[in-house]
Amino acid sequence: DIASVDATFAALKERWGDGVLSKPAVRSELRAHAWRLARLARLERLARDGGKDAVVERVQRLRTRENARHQRRMEALSAKGGVE
Repeated sequence: DIASVDATFAALKERWGDGVLSKPAVRSELRAHAWRLARLARLERLARDGGKDAVVERVQRLRTRENARHQRRMEALSAKGGVE
């Protein structure tokens, strides 16, 4: 819903600043990260529904890796002022 989107964006602005978030490279990274997390959430839901515990664990590990990758990328972009 729109309230959670606003809250998420407010948290991003607080963490990274308005100037960085307006840059195209940062927007692209945020879009890619959101897409990857959505795909992982869908995979996890399907695995849970199918009773595939090993797949659920693997998806959780992949989510952890994606979050770490995203954090490193955002820090690198932030250090460069949001440009590549």
